[in-house]
Amino acid sequence: MRRPESYRGQLSLPEDVGFSTSHRPPRDGLFGRGHEGSALPTSAVLTLAVPPQFASCAKRFRQLFRRALNATLVGLHERSVSYAGRNAVLRLDPFSAPASAQGGPSFGLVPALTNASKEDRADLRAWRQAVRQAFYAWQKGKDPVFPVGTFLMPHRYKARVAT
Repeated sequence: MRRPESYRGQLSLPEDVGFSTSHRPPRDGLFGRGHEGSALPTSAVLTLAVPPQFASCAKRFRQLFRRALNATLVGLHERSVSYAGRNAVLRLDPFSAPASAQGGPSFGLVPALTNASKEDRADLRAWRQAVRQAFYAWQKGKDPVFPVGTFLMPHRYKARVAT
């Protein structure tokens, strides 16, 4: 099975979350180093921040990220999905779209959940239910505690989120 680590381009792995890395543009890239008149810096620092909901447990977030990545890779391998190489991607028509996008949204399976385990899907259903219950309580003027992972309510409305 091909691993992301074997990709020669820029890449972000679970182990990179919470740390800063320095990157240089590839020499042969579209806006690579050495092109006259390029305004691009010779390098840039990328910091992959841990989502605020996981600020106190970055290690757990990295574990969840790695688990989701591995599940996706296993699913791709089981379905014998191949990867387009650099040359194949460069030959693509930039104005084309996948067949599923040509007729509008397909409203089919959510790609992030397609390879999720039954346990992960059950966890997501339980989380969504907890958010829904907290939201309904909030609508009624109460001060509920939203589950970890809730983004909009604490950022826009200063709602409380579990730690």
